[in-house]
Amino acid sequence: MHFEASHFSLVSGVGFGNTILNAFDNALQCAGVGDYNLVKVSSILPPSTSFSNTIEVSSGALLPIAYSHITVSEFISKHIVATIAVGIPTDNEKIGIIMEYTPEESRVFTEEYVKKW
Repeated sequence: MHFEASHFSLVSGVGFGNTILNAFDNALQCAGVGDYNLVKVSSILPPSTSFSNTIEVSSGALLPIAYSHITVSEFISKHIVATIAVGIPTDNEKIGIIMEYTPEESRVFTEEYVKKW
């Protein structure tokens, strides 16, 4: 298989369920990517890609995706955070980088941490 990416999108979701898998599926639905066949990719953003607010592939299609996630098996009273950051080069002929980070820290700490990289 060969994918030629021209756009990338950033999405997020939260899900709850009776099982970890059900909660993950609900988070994918919440993020707007639950109706695609997801193909997990590594942390490279192809050259010459641009940001898009929408995902422009048909439901059921293959969707390359880099993602971060965190799960817990019981309800807890604190927030959990999974983060994705994108490093976009100034020269659009070069590759970018996608950073996945799942700490046991606050959202504020996590956002500041990924901005440094």
